[in-house]
Amino acid sequence: NELNIKRIFLVGNSFYKFSINDEFMRFRNVQEISEWLAKNPIINANIMLNGSRIAGLEKLILYM
Repeated sequence: NELNIKRIFLVGNSFYKFSINDEFMRFRNVQEISEWLAKNPIINANIMLNGSRIAGLEKLILYM
């Protein structure tokens, strides 16, 4: 089966510094993506969060 990926979000300064394909949305930190998600809710989607515990990605669950 082929994955039907619509968007990829990258969180962290490491990702933000690089010039990456426009298909990727980049955020400096969890606060920045939280604000974006509050204004742009993701509905009816499968979401995978992947990162180290230090990144604090579990905070994003409130917005999904």
